[in-house]
Amino acid sequence: MRSALLNDNAGQRTFAVVLQTGDEAMACLQTFIEKERVSAAQITGIGALSEARLNYFDWDEKQY
Repeated sequence: MRSALLNDNAGQRTFAVVLQTGDEAMACLQTFIEKERVSAAQITGIGALSEARLNYFDWDEKQY
């Protein structure tokens, strides 16, 4: 995983985070947010995954 700070404006930061083939996405993102002390985020991604599981939050049930 590589990352670079692209923009820092009034406390809002924009990063590029690049994962390599074989990297586990959630583990890499967890490491990144801990290192950069991210408390809230919006994520946009491009690329491909060899395997994925998608969850969503059900507001009525208050569960994923």
